[in-house]
Amino acid sequence: MCQIPHALQKQFIDIINDSVKAGTLEPSHGPHSNPYFLIEKKKKGMCCFVDAAQHCNVIVIHDVFIPLNCDEFAEEFAGMAIASLVDLFSRYDNSLLAEESRNMTAFNTPISSYQQTALVQGAMNSPAQAQCGIAAILNSGIIPS
Repeated sequence: MCQIPHALQKQFIDIINDSVKAGTLEPSHGPHSNPYFLIEKKKKGMCCFVDAAQHCNVIVIHDVFIPLNCDEFAEEFAGMAIASLVDLFSRYDNSLLAEESRNMTAFNTPISSYQQTALVQGAMNSPAQAQCGIAAILNSGIIPS
């Protein structure tokens, strides 16, 4: 179990509970336990949970794909009429992990053990996987003029 500063314990537990409700975390009973940490967001007082995913990163073949910057990518569509339900900023949560791989993302908290159900921010190939998924979705809906 990783140490979260006492001042951030409530926020950390809220993040975990919200993630369970959203379906991006589920209870884990597997043998793995990854380190994790909180990163402060741009908005003062807000944090983001990151699972370091060391068990995944040890066995994965590294993809050197460099993902696009969401803001730059979105700017390419400036002035165009687009109707979409795609959220470029939550692409990790929208990409589900295979059930047989989820136990490698497990981590222990003060309340229980959990594992990820979607792409892990701390996993080596998650940015490439998320970008490829979004690109495939967007490319299928773009009609050349």
